[in-house]
Amino acid sequence: MTYPKILNLILVLSFSSLLVSCQKKNEGDFPQLTGPYLGQDPPGLKPEVFAPGVISTDDDEGCSGFLNNGQAFVFNRVPHGDTTWTYIPIYLTELKDGYWADPVPVSFQQGQNDDNFTVAPDGKTLYFQSMRPKDGSTEPEYTSLWKVIKTTDGWTTPASLEYENRQDEYGGYPSVTKGGAVYFASGVFQGFGQLDIYRFREENGKFTTPENLGAAINSEHLELDAFIAQDESFIILCTDRPGGHGEYDLYVSFMEPDGNWSQLVNMGPDINSVMSETRPSITPDGKFFFFCSDRNDKDDIYWVDAGVVREIKSTYYSSNDQSSE
Repeated sequence: MTYPKILNLILVLSFSSLLVSCQKKNEGDFPQLTGPYLGQDPPGLKPEVFAPGVISTDDDEGCSGFLNNGQAFVFNRVPHGDTTWTYIPIYLTELKDGYWADPVPVSFQQGQNDDNFTVAPDGKTLYFQSMRPKDGSTEPEYTSLWKVIKTTDGWTTPASLEYENRQDEYGGYPSVTKGGAVYFASGVFQGFGQLDIYRFREENGKFTTPENLGAAINSEHLELDAFIAQDESFIILCTDRPGGHGEYDLYVSFMEPDGNWSQLVNMGPDINSVMSETRPSITPDGKFFFFCSDRNDKDDIYWVDAGVVREIKSTYYSSNDQSSE
């Protein structure tokens, strides 16, 4: 795996402006990046490509997340146009001695399509989907849910999430709350469509039977890539239901005072495009909203101030109050 070179023009500008984060140690090396969020200037309420030319490159990038109080960053990358989907590498870069290190493949990953991950609120645990074998078997499983923890010494051994009435079929893009509830997409249970969003909780050391989130969230269309807020106050997911801006759009639903979910709200034309927006997540510190988009003919990682969710919520409830008068 090689990493894209930054144009000489950027090198000249970096020296002239004395911005260390844009310098190169040597031609072909990973650039010297320092500071929070890989030294990137934080975005406002309009999405921007995250670390262009460094993390978001001419290849295709997907899931992403910060670990260990923002001291580590994980992300997917595959060659642009690769449609084999047999191995989707997860890379890790860490802040060491004041600089972000050259990304390397994570040590826990196997070839059985370890993918579609999110970072837990503790900032240490990675939840992901995988077809890796379990219980000493050498045969690949159906896609199921796993977790692994980043420690000071490396990664723990991945552990599968065994819930009641588990069925050997697709379970994807797990996301967890601060209280330990796990949200994920599945098509194995009898739901509203081919893929629905489900939730199970931990009770007395065991996970409960998954429950469908209901008609406010799910439809006869595809609902997937659901990210749940730490306090379960909102959920963001992508769906191909009609009425959106593109192929897959990101929607948000808010938890009502009665414990029910609001109807899904399209996140609007600034977040969504005529193409697909997928893999939403909020950084563990709650400051930024990350997602993936192929709006520029390749998959890049985008980020935006997480305040955009509050803006959408305010507009949604203001509009509903007015319409009910």
